[in-house]
Amino acid sequence: MLRVLQLDIKLNLMTASGRTAAPLEPGSLAPLFEDRLASALRHLTNLYERVSDTSFKVIVAGDVNAGKSSVVNALLRRTVVPVDQQPLTSTFLEVLDARLNDNIEEAHACEDRRIYDRLNEATFWRIPLRDLEETVAEWTGDEHSIIKVYARQADDDSALVHNDGVANLSVIDSPGLNTDSIKTFFLLARQEEIDVVVFVLNAENTLTLSGREFLEQASKEKAHLFFIVNRFEGIRAKDRCSRRILEQIREVSPKTYDEARDLVHWISPTRVRLHDDDAPDDWKDMERALRNFTLGRRARTKLEPAKIYLLNILADLRLLARMNRRDADQRLKQASDALEASRPGYEKLVESQRDDCTTADKETEAVGDHVRQLTRRRLRTVSESFEIHGGDPAWPGFTGMLGYVDAIRDAMLRAWEHEVGKCEQATLERVQHASARIATLGADTLTEPARTADLSRLFSKHHEQHRQLNVRIELWDLVEIRERIGIATAGLGSVAMIISNVFGYKSLLLNAAQVGSTVGLQGAKRWFLFSITLAGVGAAAFVIGDMQYAVHRKVARKIREHIREVGLIDQHADRVAKRAQAALRFSAQDLRERYQRAVEAERHQREQRAQDQLDAKERRRWFRDMARRAKELQELVDVVDCDDRKVSTLS
Repeated sequence: MLRVLQLDIKLNLMTASGRTAAPLEPGSLAPLFEDRLASALRHLTNLYERVSDTSFKVIVAGDVNAGKSSVVNALLRRTVVPVDQQPLTSTFLEVLDARLNDNIEEAHACEDRRIYDRLNEATFWRIPLRDLEETVAEWTGDEHSIIKVYARQADDDSALVHNDGVANLSVIDSPGLNTDSIKTFFLLARQEEIDVVVFVLNAENTLTLSGREFLEQASKEKAHLFFIVNRFEGIRAKDRCSRRILEQIREVSPKTYDEARDLVHWISPTRVRLHDDDAPDDWKDMERALRNFTLGRRARTKLEPAKIYLLNILADLRLLARMNRRDADQRLKQASDALEASRPGYEKLVESQRDDCTTADKETEAVGDHVRQLTRRRLRTVSESFEIHGGDPAWPGFTGMLGYVDAIRDAMLRAWEHEVGKCEQATLERVQHASARIATLGADTLTEPARTADLSRLFSKHHEQHRQLNVRIELWDLVEIRERIGIATAGLGSVAMIISNVFGYKSLLLNAAQVGSTVGLQGAKRWFLFSITLAGVGAAAFVIGDMQYAVHRKVARKIREHIREVGLIDQHADRVAKRAQAALRFSAQDLRERYQRAVEAERHQREQRAQDQLDAKERRRWFRDMARRAKELQELVDVVDCDDRKVSTLS
């Protein structure tokens, strides 16, 4: 249980609908705890200043009408503090020796005690003591305001407030605790400036809730409190009353209870005394014990609050260090377990990434090679069979030769374009099938769905121009007369050779000479021309008769030569293969990117878990060192002996 660094947080975990609200997150508690630490550091600074200061401040606290002001006046041996049945609102009056103010009796009202300077009238205004009661009745201040009252003390320095050159002792009269919660807060805020707490308790009322709250807070750094039980004389059942009060004191301040003989005093109604001889015995005992508690045991009153507060805050730090170290151990175990548990899945993911991406790349290359070979084979087949794709148009004769050639050419080109389209369609189907297979890769590993490519536009209208084949055929490309004439000439020569072999050269020449002699030279010429003409007519008739079928062959040969010269078959094969591979690379790249994102996400989680592991180790080491250092400081502080005034040097 924290003693100093606790956070006063009240949570209403039930909502209006009856459901339990979520608790505070650690991040929301951190600013509150930082504020609490800053407050503790400020308090330690104030305690250090109080230990170094030669002044002693005694605050007289208690409930309304407990007799605080009467007790203060009795301790001062004169009436200085106004005595009224009405509460003093939030007014704090600090009574000091007038010798601290050039032996001038007056009151200084200051709105901020933190900047008060007796030599600087801008920080206060003067009030004659005769007007003090009226000023107090109308005073409205806050937790930083105070009225400092400078008053002369008894000549023999028997009064509690005095200045002996070694210690300056002042008494602060506080407002009643049970008037309202704000006054209680004001009083609690001044505890860090207080050396001794004197609590005036009305024997008829015992402790109130606000009084218990104040004492519990005060006992956290002041193990010994001084109690004055007023109006005890009027109590009939004194033993029962004293037992009840002592039991309440033991609950709020156990060490005070252990020394109750010196620190708890039972007195009758007080009155202002001018001489020590006027006081009853119970008052003398109380006053003697109070002087001894404040001035006789200065080490206790000065050092003990600082020691207790330091021990409490060091105990809190050790407790927090142990709690945070256990939390760090738990965080370390969780991070280590999570990191180890994620390793098989991460390794499997990386392995699947490598295998599936390789499979997708191989599928892409295989489909490209397949459609390239398929296209090349099918286009080569249709190219070699152009003759059967030329159609059977009616022979128009020589007058319609050009139209006849164009009709045959167009039919062959349509067959070519049709086959190119079929190759593209086959490629599309092959790509769709392969893309579907690639999309199934990683289905058991990846949670991100695959992107779908629009394969219907794989071979769009933009690619129609690649299917078209334009071959220009001239009439000269169809002429085979030279070949026919050569064949005919070769045939006539063969006939002549046969005849010469049959009849012999001599017979042929003799016959020719006889014919020449018979018909004469002019007749021989005519006969020769007639023979030549007859042979030419025969050859022409042969060529013309074969022309209808020769056109198909010549057009097919011309188109094949054009395709071969341009390398059109390889161009189409490469084109459809590249388009197919480009489409499949989209799917393969999508697969690779999805794997990459999944691997990066898993790697980031593992890096975060590894960082959490390192942070947990560092937290554990830091809080272990913090607990060790707090323990060492605790041992050093604990050796300070406040009772014997033996102080060990703290390093």
